[in-house]
Amino acid sequence: AALAIEARDRRLANETLRRRDAMLDSMRFASEQFLRAEAWTDCIGGVLRHLGEALGTSRIYVFENGCRDDGAILTSQRFEWVAAGITPQIDNPALQDVCYEEVGFGHWAEALAQGQAVTTTATTMTPSERALLEKQQILSLLAVPVFVGTTGWGFIGFDDCRVEHDWLPAEVDSLKAVADGLGAAIQKQQAQEEALRAKEDA
Repeated sequence: AALAIEARDRRLANETLRRRDAMLDSMRFASEQFLRAEAWTDCIGGVLRHLGEALGTSRIYVFENGCRDDGAILTSQRFEWVAAGITPQIDNPALQDVCYEEVGFGHWAEALAQGQAVTTTATTMTPSERALLEKQQILSLLAVPVFVGTTGWGFIGFDDCRVEHDWLPAEVDSLKAVADGLGAAIQKQQAQEEALRAKEDA
């Protein structure tokens, strides 16, 4: 029994190291891509694919926030990568112009606006989360906020449709760093576009 426990602990330690190394590699790759690309939209697909394959996760996506005329905060899926055998959600109309409050995700909006990650699993989902996430076969989920300057631009989400995944603190921090890199890339592109418009108007 002791040998079995020792072997299990060694296996878990090796898996933790593998995941950590994969995340560090993905962080480097994402940073390089965001720095080199003329536009972040040109490289986001490759960044998501690299992250997904490194993490062994099921689905990764980028949501962008917007504001309705009545002031309600909306969010819409813009980009997605899915593993083989996983159903894509990029064309799912239920994930376009979603009002956080109206679908019971107000706690998400609040946490993300404060720079916090959101995590949930099949056993800890709220009824509102379950109503939306079960249809996508999600067993565990992590969402990290994307800020452009001080503005909450949206979030990057990570799904596991095969197992209930416990996200390690180091993984959450690494994925936040990737989200920060995306936010900086968006801000850089916006600044370049504003400078070009100012030049054309001059």
